[in-house]
Amino acid sequence: MTLERTRADARELLRGHLGIAVPSIAALLDAATAALGAARMDRCVALARRVTLSRRRAQLCAIAGLTVGAKMLPPEWWQRPHARHDPPLPPENGPCPEEVLAMDALPKRPDDYTFRATPLETLDAWAADDVADQLWGASVAWIDANSEDSSDRIPLPRGAREGDLLMVSFDPGQRVGARVVRRSDGNLGSELDLRWRWCPVVEAGWGCHFALPEVRLLLPGDAAGTLSDPYGARMDASVLEVLRAWARAHDADGVAFAEEWSTKGHVVDAIAAADLGSRVGWYEWERAARALIDDDASGLAAAMARLGF
Repeated sequence: MTLERTRADARELLRGHLGIAVPSIAALLDAATAALGAARMDRCVALARRVTLSRRRAQLCAIAGLTVGAKMLPPEWWQRPHARHDPPLPPENGPCPEEVLAMDALPKRPDDYTFRATPLETLDAWAADDVADQLWGASVAWIDANSEDSSDRIPLPRGAREGDLLMVSFDPGQRVGARVVRRSDGNLGSELDLRWRWCPVVEAGWGCHFALPEVRLLLPGDAAGTLSDPYGARMDASVLEVLRAWARAHDADGVAFAEEWSTKGHVVDAIAAADLGSRVGWYEWERAARALIDDDASGLAAAMARLGF
């Protein structure tokens, strides 16, 4: 699938799930305000502003997903404690979504796969899982979708019967079916149906990632070319020259990189121009560029070292 086809599909998802005919940050935030209310939307924008620039698109995608979730879930969802239900771990109630929205950062919860890097991404994951349960029924287990094995991937829940179709998670809001079958020895087992299901919350987030045309993701209150523009901050000229020289030396496709590299915005533009999803061998360059715009000194040093500098 070409990138343009991917973007066209993404635009259709935003049109279908959010009613956005022409994708833009402004259109997304308008749709989110209508679903979430002005107070929650203001808080979402504040949370999006707190993260590093390389993670800002992920926050907008989370807002898109959360907007769809808010339309599909009951209003009391915001006040209902989050019920972790990722067997074989026991059920456990956590904070409610409204409490998470009020947090600036989240405690680390390695035992809960829905706790993400930021409050917005976590709320998006919770909404996705709850919408998926609402559509297809509660998940009985979690699997690693990277495995090609489809037989007996899950422990069968008590009371499972031959012919039952059980829902299994492989990521928040994403499900695959497991059909209960009887084996030749008379015991029950399961076979994945390999029909991968993505709920509308997940589709909206994916659509937002590819459909938003903006490269520099300005939020309300960010004015391009002014002191409020986070992309206007100037960068270390020596590091920028190294990254620009490496990119040009390894560019076999003749990408039209800008002549001037002096600000965070120029680095963001270069990352977009390089179209890194179609390139091999640029991983450390991307890591160095993202660490630079995120003011991550240790990450930048490590990536530059792996590039040979």
